Amino acid sequence: MVGEGERAPDFELPGLRGTERGVYRLSDCAADGGVLLAFYPCDFSPLCKEKLCTLRDVEWFEFQPEFSVLGISQDSLYAHEEFIDRHDIPFPLLSDTDGRVTRSYDVQYDYWQRQPGLPRRAFFVLDESRTVRYRAVATEATEVPDLGPLLDAVRSLSTTEQG
Repeated sequence: MVGEGERAPDFELPGLRGTERGVYRLSDCAADGGVLLAFYPCDFSPLCKEKLCTLRDVEWFEFQPEFSVLGISQDSLYAHEEFIDRHDIPFPLLSDTDGRVTRSYDVQYDYWQRQPGLPRRAFFVLDESRTVRYRAVATEATEVPDLGPLLDAVRSLSTTEQG
């Protein structure tokens, strides 16, 4: 389990930002000013849609100018493409199709909706060195971690760097 104060494992996953496909390496994204990893079970489940659209509407750059948001699920890039198009998601959605990254962060369900290993809804706020500054993992499938403490953690990144 990756906890607060620990260094998050690096990874590289295929992803989609808008219509542009690419490979995203966590260490590259975090080095620019911190990152939010937002794990979720699947693109088109109602709670995931709500969560991702809420993250879409946050003005991240008001908190941290070079902050990155990465959505991670086991959906394919094709599912991500449709979801991004329908809901105008401005940040990359990454495909952890084999569940490797989900397992390395220990946020997988044993079984959810009769599918093994899907990611739980979880937030990890990382600073530039990939140190976990905030971690929230839903215990129940219907639970969505609270956005308030997440935003406080992101704000604290900018005050730490200025201090």
